[in-house]
Amino acid sequence: QDKVELSDNVLIHRIDSEGKSLNIYTEFLTIYPGNKNMSTEHAIRIETAEGEISSIGMTANMDTNEIALLADVRGIYE
Repeated sequence: QDKVELSDNVLIHRIDSEGKSLNIYTEFLTIYPGNKNMSTEHAIRIETAEGEISSIGMTANMDTNEIALLADVRGIYE
């Protein structure tokens, strides 16, 4: 399976169909283009207009927009 590994201040920026912005920050991310999945075992921070979530580890499917946070999940909602 093909994969792309990103490291050092990785930023994934996405705008959904309603125009809402989502930013994911981490130090290391593996992307699997064939099945549109991405994952990391490193610390992540997700920022949206509604707040911020942090976690250790994440898996995500870019087709279904599903994100699974793996450990030590914390969030702030405004």
